Amino acid sequence: MPSETSEPTIIVGYDGREEAGDAVALARVLAAPLGARIVLGYVYPLWRPLSNDSEYVAAARAEADAALAGAAVGDDVERVAVPAPSAAHGLHDLANERHAQLVVVGASRHAGVGRVVPGSVGQKLLHGSPCAVAIAPRGYAAEANHLRVIQVAFDLTDESEAALRKAAEIAVAEGATIRVVAVVDPVEYGYTPVLGSYAISYADGLKKELEERTRALVDELPSEVRADAKVQRGNVCAHILGEAKNGVNLLVMGSRGYGPFQSVLAGSVSSRVIDGAPCPVLVVPRGSRSAIVDERDAEAVSVH
Repeated sequence: MPSETSEPTIIVGYDGREEAGDAVALARVLAAPLGARIVLGYVYPLWRPLSNDSEYVAAARAEADAALAGAAVGDDVERVAVPAPSAAHGLHDLANERHAQLVVVGASRHAGVGRVVPGSVGQKLLHGSPCAVAIAPRGYAAEANHLRVIQVAFDLTDESEAALRKAAEIAVAEGATIRVVAVVDPVEYGYTPVLGSYAISYADGLKKELEERTRALVDELPSEVRADAKVQRGNVCAHILGEAKNGVNLLVMGSRGYGPFQSVLAGSVSSRVIDGAPCPVLVVPRGSRSAIVDERDAEAVSVH
């Protein structure tokens, strides 16, 4: 396998199940706006005790090659068999090797139709992928899918700003509308009733700060992006999921605010949102920069 490619790459975790077909469908939807090629990764087990057994290794590789050959994904998709101790490990290594922009996986086989509940592989990638992670709802391949409305969860962090930049990159390419949903939960910020009237002004101050920052970021988006923002107070998960049920085609969120740069680390809030999401979810890693913002910043540097 080549060690790297100059073309943006989307890795799709494929194991032959119906849910893997959902991941392929979502990868195709995202490949066009991201200008990316798709690489189908089939991870076959290679445990250390058996790694020197040539007969076993040959049989495992043959099974992987047969599964990839039978995948109905078209000739434009590269197919790669990856030996690894686990599926998450193999997809992680393949994403690193190909300098992938995104890894896409399907939902758990136990998820209800239309739900994004990740399986064990998705859970592991959400806690350590070297690039963005997207999860397709169960049954996604059976639908006609378009990116018309992209929702971004915003919370004043650098990671949520990275999510907004990525959403803008996709929206510009697809002509989609961005819906920024910002929620301040006073409890999360140390609110306590014993503070009395100060607690109310404290919560109001948080909401005002969030409104100002959200409005400023929306104004900074490329002029061709149609965006609106809604700032609410209350339970973060409830408001994000409530808005996502109103015609949203993709929900974009940032990673948790600590951990290595360029890596995904899902927090408790994002994990709860993912489990309840009614549409595909894209989680952007820390330190992520979109091509659009990089280009704009480069122009600013050249002028000054």
